[in-house]
Amino acid sequence: MIIETPEGVEHVHADELTGAERDAAWARFTERSPGFRRYEQTTTRVIPVVALRRRVSAG
Repeated sequence: MIIETPEGVEHVHADELTGAERDAAWARFTERSPGFRRYEQTTTRVIPVVALRRRVSAG
């Protein structure tokens, strides 16, 4: 997958987080974006959290 950042284009892997790893990442995210915490309170679903990790070039 390719994403654009302010620094340029990055090749990344996207991995859905689960369990304690998902919960910890969600807590960090909602600390910075409290609107998502409010949204979470209005739904019964678990909101997916995806980690983007830079791909290492083979060369």
